[in-house]
Amino acid sequence: MMLISQFKSCSYLALFYLSISFCSAQQDFSLKKKSQLYEIPELDHVTGITSAIKDKHGFIWLAGQNGLFRFDSYETKQYAYDPTKPDKIAGNWIADLMEDEYGNIWFNVFGIGLQKLDPVTETFTLFTADPNAPDKIPNNRFYLSPDYNDNIWINTQGLEAGKYSPNTNTFKRYNNI
Repeated sequence: MMLISQFKSCSYLALFYLSISFCSAQQDFSLKKKSQLYEIPELDHVTGITSAIKDKHGFIWLAGQNGLFRFDSYETKQYAYDPTKPDKIAGNWIADLMEDEYGNIWFNVFGIGLQKLDPVTETFTLFTADPNAPDKIPNNRFYLSPDYNDNIWINTQGLEAGKYSPNTNTFKRYNNI
């Protein structure tokens, strides 16, 4: 009887070991499969990606050193700086993207300021940075964060921040934070 009991214990132990081994093998296989990189030829011309978001319509927006890009899984649309079109994107080095609740895409144009793109009308609005003006963006190197009141917080690399209120079209600066 003791021999049968030991045999059952060994059988259960062997089954337990085999099930763990099988699960491990399955997990390794699925991890390998998930970690494959897929090339997207349409994005080959995007250089120095600094930020990426997926908007509420499913478009992928990429910020890079050569402009702003919108990818719809088939085609890429590039928004690049053109000095003959001052009402378009203000520069090519784009950073830190965010989408507001209205579907506008906000981004930092490095060295220039904050810009908003209405993707439906393709209208750009520029808010330039000026460290000496209390009603302007405090710095031209910053990160964006929305809040629950539709405000956009501008977090600079210095000891200050700014808050843009789209409802009133005003900036407020906060120093020494």
